Amino acid sequence: MSSDPVPELTRAFLAAPFAERGWLAALEQLAAATGSSRAHIIGIGGGQDVHFNHIANLDSPRLLAEFAAIGGGSPLVNWRIAAQRAPFELVAEAQYREVQQAGKFDAYDDLVASLGLQHGCQTTLRSEASGLLLGYALLRSTADGETSDDAKTLFLRTAPAVLRAIDLQIALDHQGAALIARSMEAMRATAFVLSGQGSVLALTPAADAEARGAGLLTLRGSKLCAADRRRRAPFARLLAKLCSGETGQGQLWLPDVVSEGEGATCSLFALPGHSLDFGCAARILVTLRRPQSADGATAQLLRSAWDLTVGEAEIAVRIGDGMSRREIARRRDVSEQTVNAQLRSIFRKAGVGREAALAARVRAIGA
Repeated sequence: MSSDPVPELTRAFLAAPFAERGWLAALEQLAAATGSSRAHIIGIGGGQDVHFNHIANLDSPRLLAEFAAIGGGSPLVNWRIAAQRAPFELVAEAQYREVQQAGKFDAYDDLVASLGLQHGCQTTLRSEASGLLLGYALLRSTADGETSDDAKTLFLRTAPAVLRAIDLQIALDHQGAALIARSMEAMRATAFVLSGQGSVLALTPAADAEARGAGLLTLRGSKLCAADRRRRAPFARLLAKLCSGETGQGQLWLPDVVSEGEGATCSLFALPGHSLDFGCAARILVTLRRPQSADGATAQLLRSAWDLTVGEAEIAVRIGDGMSRREIARRRDVSEQTVNAQLRSIFRKAGVGREAALAARVRAIGA
């Protein structure tokens, strides 16, 4: 190499958090400078769950899904993870061979073979008591050959800048989550901001109070779950759907297990984000909205707008809050048939034909 590439690589990594393709561009630049097919950064949690896994020049994103499917974050599965050593200590082909001889890694070997990336080197950037591991690697093909001494030296000299850049990215992501929470607090909302793994990154004071009360939603570690056993699975399914990358939103009614007869509408929204997630970016917004009283402002507006009776206005408000017909019947101490009959009258007066359309119109009036 005619000149030292480290300053330029350092600038590329420190600029990465501020550009749409910044991280991939920096990793591609490192791969080219070391004569490697790919460069790689990975974050693994204490439970060996993969927080992020970003590889330059990867033509088949499905392989990242396969990595997760085989439990690629586990040292029992992945010989690269099993070979990890202290931060900034180099691990390369010789150490890989030692680990490979001591165990069986069939699933990971198949994945590596499909990529043709049997060679390379790596180092741990940080290993925390919580179990969080930040890793950094060169992935080399058979055509690339084993890692040269020059490539190893360049790789290790760049490692501190990569760690600083990751810390910067994570700090920016945390600030973004906190900013969303502060905005929701200004609107007096009960809101939780979650990562793409479903962990709570930030929350409003009202949400903190709800979580401490554990009547509607509760925290298990950093994970949010429904307090009512019957609603845990539906809540978890909806959250998992949005965490998987699907856009949109969902809503369900959560009964309060502490205050019998009470409850709230829980809404989940997928948030937009950048293409590379480092596990700390705001991805899901969860809000709770307790129902208004039957004689509240919305109910009065509905009675005036649609000429509803007091009972019909109460049912319409509850439908707008996401409450089921069965729950409405229980709270009003009437049969579901009675609620159904009143809903038919409400539909006719409101000029709608479906429950979803009624809920949307009630929410628009009460906004």
